[in-house]
Amino acid sequence: MSKKITKVISCLSVLLILGWGFCAYAKSNSSDETGQTYKDNSDNDDDSHSGDSNSHDGSSGNSDHDNSGDSDDSHSGGNGNSDNDSDNHEGDSGNLHDGDSNDDEGDDDSSQCCPKPSPVTFTFKDSSGLGASAKVSVGNDQIVIELMNTSLGVPSGFSNSDQLLTSFAFSLPAGTAISGGSVVIGKESYSVNFSEVQVQLGSGADVSTEWGYGNLGNTGFESHLNFISSMTSHTTPFLSIPPGTNLDKSVNLGGPEGGLTNGVLPVEGIGAIYNSITSYLTISGIDLTNNCDTTSLLSYLKENGAIFEFGSDAYFGDSQILPPPPPPDDSGSTNPVPEPSTFLLITVGFLGLIGFLKKKNKG
Repeated sequence: MSKKITKVISCLSVLLILGWGFCAYAKSNSSDETGQTYKDNSDNDDDSHSGDSNSHDGSSGNSDHDNSGDSDDSHSGGNGNSDNDSDNHEGDSGNLHDGDSNDDEGDDDSSQCCPKPSPVTFTFKDSSGLGASAKVSVGNDQIVIELMNTSLGVPSGFSNSDQLLTSFAFSLPAGTAISGGSVVIGKESYSVNFSEVQVQLGSGADVSTEWGYGNLGNTGFESHLNFISSMTSHTTPFLSIPPGTNLDKSVNLGGPEGGLTNGVLPVEGIGAIYNSITSYLTISGIDLTNNCDTTSLLSYLKENGAIFEFGSDAYFGDSQILPPPPPPDDSGSTNPVPEPSTFLLITVGFLGLIGFLKKKNKG
């Protein structure tokens, strides 16, 4: 009798372990599928919202470019339609009013129109190893340019001053222009041979007296009218002296001194910066707090390209656009994999069942 009871208990234990294991696997599978479904729905909602936002953005853009009279007429027309809807659907008038209110709020919040724009990176490199890069983004209502000398070599016959990156020229849309800004030494960079400082300057130091801007183009810039430069021609200093403090020899701009070196040639007695600066540009004629406007601006810069100048007219390099990194591939779905504990439970259950059957056959 006791042997029968033992067999029954063993059988129940095996079945319990098997059941527990399969339940754990089913729960894991169900949880993953639910998460995937939620993600897909969320993506669809985002796509739908983006579509609505783009439509709304188009309306906003038209209002910005039309004169005030057109804007008022358009708005009045919208109210007229709402009134007609109210007459036809009196019971829904409250909902219509709420919808109009939400649309107005969307007009005030540019982040609902367009996502934050991605930076645009311009690069240049020739066969000699001469190179440069400029990463252009928008932050704190300004255009931010991270300009760097990336040279690994120089053309034959280049002097120590010719190797310096002295200008970056680009094209802003019609009606916009650089109106001011500042320049600081870039990350992991520092001044070299600045004659008017007791200690050479490091990353983040203000060098606005050594760089300036222009909106009328210059020699070698082709059709690009807007630029930042350490050269004097057609250039307005970001910070004049006074009130600014002179950092190196010539008062105000003294390019190519103050340009960027990557140490390919010794700079000797020339004041320079190794190897990058960050320029913060104030732009007139555009609202840089509006993501839609800034996206359009960066797209315009990208389409029109840029030019890098080395030395004083020593070399002009046309830019290339560095492609953005590919987006992660979320299209493929993977089958859920059970946790190791689930496999362990199922394995133990099967082993117990096999042992039980062997004992039963022997008996």
